[in-house]
Amino acid sequence: MRERYRVAAEDTVSEHLAGPAERRLSARLGPAALLADLGAGAVVAAVALTIAVSMGTLVYGPTGAEGAARGVGLGLASAFALMLTVALAGTLRGAVAGAQDAPAAVVAGAVAPAAAGGALAAAADGGFATVAVMSGLTTLATGLVFVVVGWLRLGGLVRFLPYPVMGGFLAGTGWLLLLGGVSVMTDDYVDVFTIGSVLGSGWWYEVAPGLLLALCLLVVARRARTPLAFPLTVAAGVACFYLALALTGADLASWREAGLLLSGAGGGGMLRPLAPSELALADWQLVAAQLPALATVPALALVATLLNVTAAELNEPGRVDLDRQLRAAGFGNLAAGVGGGIVGYHVVSLTALNRRAGRGTNASVFVAAVLLLAALLFGGNAVGYLPRAVVGGVVSYLGLDFLDEWIATGWRRMAAVEYAIVVAILVAIALLGFLPGVALGLVLTVLLFVVSYGRVDPVRYAATGAEMRSRVRRSQAEQAALDAAADGLLVLQLQGFLFFGTTSRVLERAEAAFRERAVDTVLLDLARVTGVDASGAMALLTLARRCEARGSRLWLAAVPPAVGAALSRAGAGAPLRAFPSVDAALEEREAGVLAAAATATSPASAGEAEVALADLVSCTGLAPTALEPYLGRVELAAGQRLFAQGDAADALYLVAAGRLSTLRTRDGGEPERLETMGPGHPVGEVGLLTGEPRGATVRADEPSVVYRLTLDDLARLRRDDPRAASGVYEWLARRMAGRIGHLVTTVDALRR
Repeated sequence: MRERYRVAAEDTVSEHLAGPAERRLSARLGPAALLADLGAGAVVAAVALTIAVSMGTLVYGPTGAEGAARGVGLGLASAFALMLTVALAGTLRGAVAGAQDAPAAVVAGAVAPAAAGGALAAAADGGFATVAVMSGLTTLATGLVFVVVGWLRLGGLVRFLPYPVMGGFLAGTGWLLLLGGVSVMTDDYVDVFTIGSVLGSGWWYEVAPGLLLALCLLVVARRARTPLAFPLTVAAGVACFYLALALTGADLASWREAGLLLSGAGGGGMLRPLAPSELALADWQLVAAQLPALATVPALALVATLLNVTAAELNEPGRVDLDRQLRAAGFGNLAAGVGGGIVGYHVVSLTALNRRAGRGTNASVFVAAVLLLAALLFGGNAVGYLPRAVVGGVVSYLGLDFLDEWIATGWRRMAAVEYAIVVAILVAIALLGFLPGVALGLVLTVLLFVVSYGRVDPVRYAATGAEMRSRVRRSQAEQAALDAAADGLLVLQLQGFLFFGTTSRVLERAEAAFRERAVDTVLLDLARVTGVDASGAMALLTLARRCEARGSRLWLAAVPPAVGAALSRAGAGAPLRAFPSVDAALEEREAGVLAAAATATSPASAGEAEVALADLVSCTGLAPTALEPYLGRVELAAGQRLFAQGDAADALYLVAAGRLSTLRTRDGGEPERLETMGPGHPVGEVGLLTGEPRGATVRADEPSVVYRLTLDDLARLRRDDPRAASGVYEWLARRMAGRIGHLVTTVDALRR
């Protein structure tokens, strides 16, 4: 039940003027607080009692007058157990739990086949025992699921249920409740195929008043602002019934004999649960036949509970522990299910009603529980005075509430396809039953996921060799050779889970590139791939064969272990070459391109200083002799550090021989290579310009020689030869501009 009550948290003037300790003491012991708790508890108890009686009648009504009376008692007992356990074991302040409509509708739907044939009513005690076993097992299973999910802290999984599928289930539940309410009014099973024959000439006094009350309750729930609106409307319905009785001059016995009143429990109490001796009377074949339908209740209740708790959490200042609330409701269902009780959980409307009518504390929940217990122990005869039209009207209202939210107004907040899914599930439940409707919902869930996920492009970005380069700095001659072969590379970074529906787009991207230009290497970056199924793995193997047929090759980079295992199982491991990173694959291809182009790094006869200053000389026209007096020669062994991350940036280095790599460590992780520099390339120029500490460590990959230009030497050069110093700064600016330009090109490629 989800009435629209707004929560208004209001403090009295005295509570504002008092200090914190005085406010707490007043809240616990003050007369005003006590009256507020008593009043709120009474209102909550009145509404909860009405719902519990309605749910008990809905589930146990087909078992006959005696079974229905016992079912009402079980509904009240379930509401009492759930209220108590959620208030004691939960953390949501003032939360109210009780017997719920959606699970009751499913159980009633499972009872319907036997009820339609009259088997339950004819079986007397056996009919009650059969329904009690079905309801009790369902409630116990729900409680166990709640406790296990809560202990495993899996409550957040509810967010993975598609919204339209959930709406379809709830709309179908609303239809079952609407027909269930009519069944309560007529004291006969009603479904979409038998509703015409069941509604005889007496429909105007059996069904029409209850449906009118259901419509009134729906309007009241939408428009009324007072928390007393619902119980007052129900009380008005009862009053109208007895007013009609008085005006027509009929006597109560004749109307009771006509079936317009519920059957009383007899005696003073209504607590008569299923006894162990009655288990032998149950029709276990019927129970077994309905187990598949009943098995859907725990899942439905789990989703509804988490959604209800989340809705109630919006009015709390802090975050509510969903898993603890699940465990609390689970304990309540375990207690209720022992005697054949009804599934229940948190009721958003009653929780809001508790806060609106009083202070919203657990004290009012305990008051409501005590009143329910009193009705359970001493109100047996009073149930016999409740009109069937009123009880059935409440059940029908609950169904209309679901149908109004998901069918009448749901199209406004859903796309056409989503709304069609809701309607399809509703029609399936109405025509075929709840279990086929659930099956259709599961199928639609899978289809919705496949269609929605299939629209996600698995290619996060695509780039060529002009936009993606390895982190090895190249000479101008090498860069020219790589530029000439840039179009031969296609880099695709994939993302998400790969299956045939998404991997086919990768094949399309590759085929388009093959048609446009000569591609020698297709490189797939799998770092962001979460998994791949067999069809996705076979699609990658197909891509590898197509590349081979075109004289190209398919390389993989950053392959996650799970993806690698899937590819191996599919037989895709052998023809594919895998690299630990995209950078390693790019460096491998660049080495092959440069080897084919026979590009030399530097003249073999050139000296160390000439190699180190080659790029500077070519950019500025400075003679090496102008700079050599200011340079210091440094020899490095393999693995030796030139400087460390965080060191002061006090010098610029020029590589004369060997290879050096820049490594950065983040958050204590493994060092990551940023760049590799060969002969003729500068090292540490950024720090020299900015004055910031070294942002990375530079280490020699092999025996190397570098020439060092310190800040002091650069200052001396400015004094001795300003033109030469200006040339150095101009060269640095050109280097930085080139790197920034390449970075912009790469970023643009990644954003396409």
